[in-house]
Amino acid sequence: MGNHAYTHPDMRTLSTEQIRLELRKTNQVIEKELAFKPKLFTPPYGYFDQRIIDLAAQENMLTILSTLDTLDWKITDPEEVSRRIIPNLKNGSLILMHPTESSIKALPAMLDAAHEKSYKIGTITEVLSPYKELLRFSLIKGCTTFSSCLINA
Repeated sequence: MGNHAYTHPDMRTLSTEQIRLELRKTNQVIEKELAFKPKLFTPPYGYFDQRIIDLAAQENMLTILSTLDTLDWKITDPEEVSRRIIPNLKNGSLILMHPTESSIKALPAMLDAAHEKSYKIGTITEVLSPYKELLRFSLIKGCTTFSSCLINA
């Protein structure tokens, strides 16, 4: 592992202590490099279980998942990437993308579709900003996922 953070592809296979170490080491790198303490956590590859959600919560992070997936890691055709996203685009969509050629080439069409629907483009924090009080409440009340606090608010 060295001095670099490493996130295991499937954290579900790790022990509780290994998961805790992964979260802490990754957050240490983020804090050192960006001077920012993460409050949101997305499990690698979207693989998670309740234990991972709970451990992230113990590190004062809410678990957030994307709502749309480009599958750009396996889809090489930009038009296919666009077809996966554009018909399903909604206000508040969180799109999982990687810096792949297919996503980069599909991005203009996705942005145009979002603008046609009068959607603004933003980061997760910006998209969730209308819920920032709920996010703060979530962390204070010990919710482990954003949706669990929406349900219980």
